[in-house]
Amino acid sequence: MKPKTIRKLQLVAALTIYTIAAILSYLSVTEAGGGSGGKYDVYLVLDVSGSMGSPISKLNAAKEAAIYFLREVDLASNPSIAVGLISFSTQVYLNSHLTSNQNQLMSVANGLSPVDMTSLGDAIKTGVDTLIQEGRSSVNWTIVLMTDGIQTSGSMDPVDAAQYAAENNVKVYTIGFGSDADTATLQEVATRTGGRYYFASTGEELVQVFGEVARAFVSPALHFGSRILMLIAMPLILFLPEIQEGVTTIYRTILRRPTQVHPPVLEGLRCPECGHLNRAAARFCGSCRASLVEVGRPCPECGYVNRIGARFCGGCGAALKETGD
Repeated sequence: MKPKTIRKLQLVAALTIYTIAAILSYLSVTEAGGGSGGKYDVYLVLDVSGSMGSPISKLNAAKEAAIYFLREVDLASNPSIAVGLISFSTQVYLNSHLTSNQNQLMSVANGLSPVDMTSLGDAIKTGVDTLIQEGRSSVNWTIVLMTDGIQTSGSMDPVDAAQYAAENNVKVYTIGFGSDADTATLQEVATRTGGRYYFASTGEELVQVFGEVARAFVSPALHFGSRILMLIAMPLILFLPEIQEGVTTIYRTILRRPTQVHPPVLEGLRCPECGHLNRAAARFCGSCRASLVEVGRPCPECGYVNRIGARFCGGCGAALKETGD
């Protein structure tokens, strides 16, 4: 096969592996909380009220958790998911519309700062309204809400906002951060919308919770399986000739056994009784023990029967002609 043809076949194989990896990555998106696969528009709704800045490590933990969520979802490899960011205190702020730009979202999350009170119900309603306005059709709409306290401002009750979310098919996952979080209200919001309530007492636990929520959207087996296939496919595409040459060299020098050269079989004496082929100098058949003396080469001088191929007579020493008599 020509080298160019081999190279084309190798590229086809590598691209096939890469395509399979991309498909697995697409299929790695799962129904949050279990179920069938699908597409998702997700809004992270984060509490940035004054209590989140006391101590400041609480807000830093929330930023770290949001960034960890984005890394786990891996928007660059999961086009089925789009994420936006909303923050709330006394006012509700739309920090980032739905996007697949992971770096942009991380930058926005890093820029959050604490101020004022907590408009929990208004934040939920804003998330729902934004999903209605810009969310994709036939896509699962989801809010991931994190707060460290209770509602202290705003015009809409959180439970009423949850009912509004349920009526618009928006699922809300709630996360209570710290001992001051309104656990009962957050549980009610999650239950009414078909979501789930999580609790984190420390910053480390908050990061873990956000990771758990992210993995509810992505199947770990398919997600990491697709990454492994991509790691295999890319070197194959870029370095196939070198890989082939290396494998061939290893095969030839280590794995391939040298071809055994068998010595030529000398002409022997075939037994007239059983047909067994004996060595040329044999006097008796190795199979049936019949005498092979008469099968040999007789000397023209003394009649002594010599082995086939003999140059001198074993009886009288006379030279035997090549053709024999």
